[in-house]
Amino acid sequence: MKRSGMSKMTACLLAATLSFVSTALPVTAYANETSNVSQIRKAIEDTGLYLIKAIGAPIHSMVGGDWTVLGLARSEMKTPEGFVDTFYNNAEAVLKEKKGELSRNKYSEYSRLILALTATGKDPADVAGYNLIEKLSDLQLVEKQGINGSIYALLALDSNRYILPKSSTASVQTTRELLIDSILKRELAGGGFSLSGTIPDPDVTAAALQALSTYAGMEDVKTAIDRSLSFLSAVQTDAGGFSGWSADSMENTESIVQVILALTSLGIDPTKDNRFIKTDSKGKKSSPIDALKAFRLPDGSYKHVLSGGPDLMATEQALLALVSYQRYLADKSSIFDMDDSPVSDVSKGAGYEYKILLDGRYLTFDQPPVNRSGRILVPMRAIFEALGANVDWDKDNRKVTGTAKKSKIQLVIGDSTAYINDKPVPLDVPALIENGRTLVPVRFISESLDAEVDWDGNKKTVVIITE
Repeated sequence: MKRSGMSKMTACLLAATLSFVSTALPVTAYANETSNVSQIRKAIEDTGLYLIKAIGAPIHSMVGGDWTVLGLARSEMKTPEGFVDTFYNNAEAVLKEKKGELSRNKYSEYSRLILALTATGKDPADVAGYNLIEKLSDLQLVEKQGINGSIYALLALDSNRYILPKSSTASVQTTRELLIDSILKRELAGGGFSLSGTIPDPDVTAAALQALSTYAGMEDVKTAIDRSLSFLSAVQTDAGGFSGWSADSMENTESIVQVILALTSLGIDPTKDNRFIKTDSKGKKSSPIDALKAFRLPDGSYKHVLSGGPDLMATEQALLALVSYQRYLADKSSIFDMDDSPVSDVSKGAGYEYKILLDGRYLTFDQPPVNRSGRILVPMRAIFEALGANVDWDKDNRKVTGTAKKSKIQLVIGDSTAYINDKPVPLDVPALIENGRTLVPVRFISESLDAEVDWDGNKKTVVIITE
């Protein structure tokens, strides 16, 4: 599976949502947490089992495949033996039949399949010999679909930090920066987004927030997010739900789902943030999660609208919302953030005893971080490369040299003096070798490369924010 190390520029782009989340409005003591977790787990199991039975053999499709596979893979449910393999084999068959061309105008077809394959641990860069990541390299083709093309391309690429291959034919090479700009330039006056026209649509607005959530630390992105959240709060119904943009649109499952996905991606609890808890004429308080429950049927399926019957698309979408909220409650990464974790958690790094959180993403290592005399040490090459520096290892002298644009760092194993641009600096704990791996003090390395470093003692996490 092709992934990038986090370069300095990428690290800056992948700014953490921590500062944004901290500005959320005060919350109310609204839900019983333990009861809520249990209810959500049961709802996921019922809905998952319904979909497994209803779909049978999952295929590459907007309904009956991709979203169900993604939702199940990101949940705690076990799928039937052969379920994922069947999906993958069917996807290969479609690609072979279509000679690698899923669509000429809807490039979200590639993005959706990338998300599903990533969730199941498959490599979207080689499916039946076709590189689906490469399909997103031509910005003009991605944008043919309008804002949805850019939204889902960004989600797909960020799901596992995929590197975009250079396109030899594209007049405009896709980059994350251009995809962000492509979304932001379509923001409507007053906030919100739509597929077309001048009236913002809750579904499209929420989808845009999902894609932009990773970049909430960027000032222009955060400002757009704030305006969109204000719009969504303003159009939310007294029952806690959402409907489409047109005057005759009815409250529906899919619109509610998109908002729940957006809020949880941004680290906002949809049951506790006062902006999204509405009160009806009888004084009943409702959140988007409450609104979603109203569309649920006893067998685990969901209705599209309250007056309808079981709807497969609505049920698949509801599963995504339930799983995303479950992951939020469990303090796991968002449903679309699947770096280094095919089926379970987004990152094995979140399960270490001592964790390293770089710009909102847990780092993984071939040797977990260790604590020595109150200092956290990590494998040298991984931390240098994650911070955008090159690293050299002089085996004979047991010397580590890391270089970036402005800094050169030198450490010798066991030596309590390091050098930054040839100036000596004392170390509380020297670099060491453990389990055959060279470990270096993460705070010293990060601060030497102009990153801000903090320690979350409750979570035993080193929090690194690059500038």
